[in-house]
Amino acid sequence: MIAVFNSSPLIFLSKLDIINQVLGLFSEVAIPIYVRKEIFRKEDIVSDKLKDLVRSNNIVEIEAKNAWK
Repeated sequence: MIAVFNSSPLIFLSKLDIINQVLGLFSEVAIPIYVRKEIFRKEDIVSDKLKDLVRSNNIVEIEAKNAWK
């Protein structure tokens, strides 16, 4: 199953130190590029963990498109 996360769950899961276990439940985990940018704005443990996950290809970045017209 593929999961797409926004920033809030990633932040809370990282702070609870269970992000790796949760991400392991899915065959693929994706985040929109803007979520990455939002989390990387602040240098802290959450941004460090997310950087590691993106570098290790445990999380892929996608370009989200607005479906509202």
